[in-house]
Amino acid sequence: MISARREGEIDLDDDFLAEASMDELRRVALLKARGSLPPKTRNVLYRAKSVAIHNYVLRRANGRCEGCMAAAPFRAGDGRPFLETHHTTRVADGGPDHPRKVIGLCPNCHRRAHLSQDSEIFNASLIMKLPKLEAAAKRATTHS
Repeated sequence: MISARREGEIDLDDDFLAEASMDELRRVALLKARGSLPPKTRNVLYRAKSVAIHNYVLRRANGRCEGCMAAAPFRAGDGRPFLETHHTTRVADGGPDHPRKVIGLCPNCHRRAHLSQDSEIFNASLIMKLPKLEAAAKRATTHS
């Protein structure tokens, strides 16, 4: 593979690397290895989300992933259970920053909601859970 690449017969693009053997991947990785990486500059459009909504959703989750219901996988530096907030309709796509559309997830469920083969189905299941989570939170606040 590498000798064929040097002769211009093979391009080591992403598609080719996805099909490469472990030995080929290791050889290419060693060829591409560098001591340090040059910096890159990029412009980013940032949407400022509400800290109050973030804190509310994490408090509503009460240390448990609202996707899989497992306990948070570890504690953050401040000692709180580590969960991430997930907007079930992406803010970048015009989705609202609203407690009825935001759910507290463990890092695995959060990646699943964005990157898995079943991300659309999983996200739809999260959307179905949100009304129940909000109703339970509302009941808890009116009875305390």
